[in-house]
Amino acid sequence: MSALQIMQEVPPGQAAPFVHASEEDHRDRVIISAAIGVSFVLLALVSRVIVRKSIVLRWGLEDSAIVLSSVLHLIQSSLVMIASANGLGASVTSYAPEQTKFLQKTYYASNILYVLALDMSKIASALLIHRLTTRDSHVRRYSSLVVIILPVLTIAFTLSTSLQCNLARPWLFVGQTCPHWFLRWKFHAAIACIAEFAIFIGPLWIVWHLQVPMPVKTDIVTPFALRLLIIVLTGLRMQSFDQQGFATKPTLAEAEYVAWTQWELTFSVLATIFPSTRKSFLNLVTYYNSGHYAQKTASTMPYGPADESIPMKTFTDRGASSGRILQQIGEDEEDDHGSETLIIQRRRSFAVTIDDPGESDLAVLGPRVDP
Repeated sequence: MSALQIMQEVPPGQAAPFVHASEEDHRDRVIISAAIGVSFVLLALVSRVIVRKSIVLRWGLEDSAIVLSSVLHLIQSSLVMIASANGLGASVTSYAPEQTKFLQKTYYASNILYVLALDMSKIASALLIHRLTTRDSHVRRYSSLVVIILPVLTIAFTLSTSLQCNLARPWLFVGQTCPHWFLRWKFHAAIACIAEFAIFIGPLWIVWHLQVPMPVKTDIVTPFALRLLIIVLTGLRMQSFDQQGFATKPTLAEAEYVAWTQWELTFSVLATIFPSTRKSFLNLVTYYNSGHYAQKTASTMPYGPADESIPMKTFTDRGASSGRILQQIGEDEEDDHGSETLIIQRRRSFAVTIDDPGESDLAVLGPRVDP
């Protein structure tokens, strides 16, 4: 129960409200943003499990990163709500010193988990793009570089967040002089925005030379493009920081800043799951060289099954009196269940029948690979 005194009279048989919004108590913003974030992430995790079961692909590093970022988000949001129950978002003058000390430790831990969860969601998106690229391609080398750089930045920013103000007791910020505290967060926000652009270059690069209709390219790029909205949320978070209020009443003045922090982190985790929808995967993955599963799921392709006949140009053999239409037939010739490489290409074969006087029709099969 909060130490703040609630002035309104509580009717008999009812409990007092958890938060009473006033000029000295803005905890409602913090709690609402954190609670909604937890609900959305839990719902997204359930959706992720359903989608993952419908796509028979081996468990990848991006799956582990998504789970880890979601778990870190849930723990971080829980710590924020615990800190709010002890005064985060309100004036600490109404709280006991023990509560204020516990509040600072909890908020300090939530900031570290915020950095880890936010950057882990970026790493998950980069790993997903890396998995969807072909081997020995320039876009794979680029995505590999992004995957390597992001963890290094995560470690650096985690250490920067951990060592602040009083190095002997870095969790203290009430009544402390922290001249470079907000400068560190500004630098972290700038690098985070650059990282979002770097991640978005990956899917753009993938579809640039992909020979598919423009609506398909749009379906592939759009889920990744949603991550760019994080840049807007980051700007709103930084704009809401009250430097003057942080020096006098940090727990009260930064309620809006903490709320925007929760919205930013929640959307970042959710944006990591957006590209995992079934339609996006089917647009990217042709199930080439995947054997029985390719035949099983061919009918679920958004643009028709693989064995659907597509008329092509008419060719006439030079030694024949007449020619017939060259007709494409889709066929998965190899049955290699061990191959799990995601290759953005379609394997086709075609049949040619030639009319030769005095001989029966001859069927010639030949492979063709379209990049």
